[in-house]
This record gives sequence, structure tokens and C-alpha cells, in this order.
Amino acid sequence: TRFINTTNMDNYLDKSMVDNKKYLHSLLRKHIKLKRTRQELLTGCSVTTKPAKPPKPPKKEKEKKKKPKESKLSYLEQKNLERRKLWAHIVKKEIGKSSKARNYILKEKISISKRLATGCLRVQKQKERS
Repeated sequence: TRFINTTNMDNYLDKSMVDNKKYLHSLLRKHIKLKRTRQELLTGCSVTTKPAKPPKPPKKEKEKKKKPKESKLSYLEQKNLERRKLWAHIVKKEIGKSSKARNYILKEKISISKRLATGCLRVQKQKERS
């Protein structure tokens, strides 16, 4: 598609005509009319007739889905539920901390046992030499 560049109209029109909105509007209408006739001549069919849109079906009101009401919990049951949720939250955090601590202790044990084994090897070699 082509567009009319209206940003630089000073080059094409007098300054008195640039401010005249009616004149610019008529120029635009003539341009569109020429474009339509040119399109009709090239394609052989009328561009002015627009295809009829099928009628839209009437909008149906959306039915609101109601959630089934849950049976109200007693005060003790509510507190027990809160306690369980808090306990689960605490345990999640503590499991991560305890597993980190367990891994650290395991690595420490391994490193200590390696040091002990190398020390034993040195002592054994010294006994064999002497």
C-alpha cells in the first residue's frame, strides 16, 4: 500500500493552502477515488462493494459457576489445620538445613579418615625401613 506523505506539504502546496483543511480533505478524497477506479480497471471488479459480514449470534450471558460450599470447620479443626501447615513449612526448611549439615559431617569424616590412613602408611613405611 502507498501513503501520502503529508509531513512535507510545503514543497507541493502554497503556504496558504496547507492551513486550509477543506482543501486538503478534498485532495485526499480525490486521491482515494482515483485509487479505487484504478483498482477497478485493473481487477475488473468493483472495489466499493464490501463483502457482507455474517450476522453475529447474540451473546449469551455467562452462567456463574458457584463453588460448592465446604463444610465449615470447627475452631479446633481450623487450628489443627494451621498447625499442620506451619509444621510442614518448618520441616521443609529444616530438612534442607539438616541435609546440608549431614553432608558436611560426612565429608569431614571422610577427610579425617584419609588423613589417618596416610599417617598410618607413613608409620608403617618407617617401621619397614628401620
